[in-house]
Amino acid sequence: ALLVGINYRHTRNELRGCINDVNNQKSILKAAYGFQDCEIMMLTEDESQSNWPNKARIVEGMQWLLKDARPGDLLFFQYSGHG
Repeated sequence: ALLVGINYRHTRNELRGCINDVNNQKSILKAAYGFQDCEIMMLTEDESQSNWPNKARIVEGMQWLLKDARPGDLLFFQYSGHG
């Protein structure tokens, strides 16, 4: 699973709930679908700055999500932010 939450902190377009959205989704994926932490990539502004959800990191995250995919696998992507 790839979960992207962007609150756009310290900008005039700041949002308040996008990181909460992906944190809640992570909990659901683990509890209801058996995902392990190592099977979930989080890209948020709560992570280290090198892992913030910019275009390059999101593209890398998509590549990570798809690289070992096989027929029958459950893949999940969530984006919470502007646009």
